Amino acid sequence: MAPDSQSIDGLVQQITASNNLEALAHTLRSPGSGKDVREFILASPLSSGQDPLSVLDLRNNTLGVLYILSARINMSMNASSGVQRPPWALVAQFAQIFIPEQARLAPERMVMLAKGSMRLAEEQGNRKLAIPVLYSIATRLAATPGTLTPIHPLLLLVCLQTKHITPEISRLLIEHPIEDVYLFPVAYPEHLLTPNDNIAYHYLGGIILTKTEHYTTALDYFETAITSPGASGAPPTGLQLEALKKLRLVQCIALGGPQTLPKYASPILLRIFKSSPYQNLINAFPGSPSHRLKQLIAKDRELYMAEFNLGLVERLAKEAPKWIVKRLTETYVTLGLAEIGKYVGIENEGQVRTLVLSMIESKTILATISDSGIVTFHDAP
Repeated sequence: MAPDSQSIDGLVQQITASNNLEALAHTLRSPGSGKDVREFILASPLSSGQDPLSVLDLRNNTLGVLYILSARINMSMNASSGVQRPPWALVAQFAQIFIPEQARLAPERMVMLAKGSMRLAEEQGNRKLAIPVLYSIATRLAATPGTLTPIHPLLLLVCLQTKHITPEISRLLIEHPIEDVYLFPVAYPEHLLTPNDNIAYHYLGGIILTKTEHYTTALDYFETAITSPGASGAPPTGLQLEALKKLRLVQCIALGGPQTLPKYASPILLRIFKSSPYQNLINAFPGSPSHRLKQLIAKDRELYMAEFNLGLVERLAKEAPKWIVKRLTETYVTLGLAEIGKYVGIENEGQVRTLVLSMIESKTILATISDSGIVTFHDAP
């Protein structure tokens, strides 16, 4: 007699006895008497009162555990269901040891588990708990870490919301640029990746890389967000405009000014940007005299703050004197510290000396300072 697939006891029996994972996936996926009923069955204890997860092997029974664990988390969010939340340690352990080949038979349940772990971590008052779980799912579900899944944007969003950016996240972004997208079965259109998922991931990745001062890679991410095609016939998205604003600010900070965008960048997007205060700010950078830049920042400070760009704008202002000095090296062979101070807007000669010395030490410029305060710029050997 075949095991009963309409009870948790029967399902657990099939999970432990099955040697055909695709058939098992079909059994677990089929709604039977209805989706809600099936989820309730999956979230139930055994007739003996035992927890089915204590009977199953978390790794070897990945597929079955995935269905039961995701159902339990989801059902437990409804207080009236009477379903107990699984221990967080069990969720974290499963994320680290699941067998990817089994999990790929039910990728929609992995997305369900990822989103459920975020809610579970939030209920425990520590959203950072979800980061290693999301990281493990995002990097292990697909065949390669450079494959975009629906979990990738969620991972970066939680990192930014909690202000907790781990070295692993930076390495993921730097060492594994997106080269492919995860393909879900057509039976689950709600999980199919959209152009906006790709844009969101690269936009969020650019923000994280900017915060960790990996500017070169951050620029690549912002540019990808800007130039990625959207939905067919759709205008540029708001995220793409925000990515362009950040791209231009980071270009000024890291490269000294805006750089040419690819020809396939949306002209509509560029027109919108040119009518914004950011364009005036970029045009004034690095500023000589520098008070013009400071005036523009003061004028639109509330806008920059509201759009969460004030930190970048202030960093731009901080870097401006260095880029002014850098440009002076292209025109002059020698300049006095006082003269340089006039260009950069610093009256204190000692502060100007400190600025020039820091640029010499970082090899930003090749120069020497005489005892009398004359700076001589040298060409690269």
